[in-house]
Amino acid sequence: MAFKNITRHDNCDIFKGTRYNDIEPYGFDKSKTLGEMIDLAVLHKCPIIVKAGTNAKWYLKGKGRDDELLKVMIELAKYKYERPGVFCIHIEY
Repeated sequence: MAFKNITRHDNCDIFKGTRYNDIEPYGFDKSKTLGEMIDLAVLHKCPIIVKAGTNAKWYLKGKGRDDELLKVMIELAKYKYERPGVFCIHIEY
């Protein structure tokens, strides 16, 4: 499955909390690479990848949610989290 666009947003986390982690509720191991996480996101068609900090887990979020809603949520959350290494990746399919 291909995607149209991929964008990184620093200091941004949306759908914070385990009930919003669509594929693995407790997150993916912090040792995974960004490339591995993109592959998993595309495989499961999850539009949001979150790295919860420099030494933190990865999360896949936003499966089945409207892309316009995701963009609004990202805009509201940009630069909100000051913990080092927090970012989200938005994949548009």
